[in-house]
Amino acid sequence: VLPLLLLVVVGYFLKTRNFFSDVTLKQMNKLVFTLLIPCSLFKSIVTSSIEDALTPEYVLFCLVGVAVMVLIGLLFGRTFCERQDQKGVMAQAIFRGNTVLFGIPVVSMLYPNESIVLTTSMIALVVPIINICAVVILQLHAGMKTDIKSLVISVLKNPMVIATLSGFAIKLIGVEIP
Repeated sequence: VLPLLLLVVVGYFLKTRNFFSDVTLKQMNKLVFTLLIPCSLFKSIVTSSIEDALTPEYVLFCLVGVAVMVLIGLLFGRTFCERQDQKGVMAQAIFRGNTVLFGIPVVSMLYPNESIVLTTSMIALVVPIINICAVVILQLHAGMKTDIKSLVISVLKNPMVIATLSGFAIKLIGVEIP
């Protein structure tokens, strides 16, 4: 865990010293979230025995966990934000975790010789659900109507959802990826 923490500290130090321009940081952020994390998620799904981990009990556990976090986020938003549009922002900030950013690296560091199948299967399961919840909650609190077609298109365009669905498709048809 220490190497990951040190990486965060170095990043913070470089940011405070204006080592990178705001444009560069925005580009690196886009690279990480649209390519690098989805590629890592895809690889994790394709190379692990995810079908053994997705038991009904585990799926239920993940879904209940997401539901509880969404409810806590909504409660905090209602309690601590006065403006309606900020309630949705607070809610999604609370239930949207950093599992993709930190979960896979931390589990990989703690258990280097073990499969990270539980972590990747949880991410594959909850990322689309969390994205749907975030879009709906933000739109509802901003006074926008939630159009199901636009919501589905928005979720399906998410690089992590694309990586997840692609990984499961490759796994399902049995293509071996080196």
